Amino acid sequence: MVSPHVEVTITEREIGKDQAYIFGKVGKQGAFPLDEGYRLLDLFSDAGGINTSIFARPVKLIRVQGEKVVMTTIDLNNIFRRGQLDKNILLQNQDIVFVPPRFLSSTKEVLSTVGEFIPWYFFVRSIANP
Repeated sequence: MVSPHVEVTITEREIGKDQAYIFGKVGKQGAFPLDEGYRLLDLFSDAGGINTSIFARPVKLIRVQGEKVVMTTIDLNNIFRRGQLDKNILLQNQDIVFVPPRFLSSTKEVLSTVGEFIPWYFFVRSIANP
């Protein structure tokens, strides 16, 4: 009997490695490592690409600046349909991008939708930056 040769490679993400997160209506939600020059469209690509139906929704970027959490609205139409590549922002460590499943009109509605991720985000941030 010939014994089969099996090779398995397991990649472990380093704690403290810079990452950005994407949640909501994307193919693959989760954390993605930030390489130098990693931008919003890189994150969408890593998360399974862009479904054109999301162009109708404003995408939210949640970023910690000092002790504050700042939420910015990003209109993907500016990048794809209007060619404004300056809107393809450079992502920073621990940024969260949220693609709502439908149009969410208010900040309160967005925060209530992503609220379950925020405590987790700060937990991960506290581990990564002791």
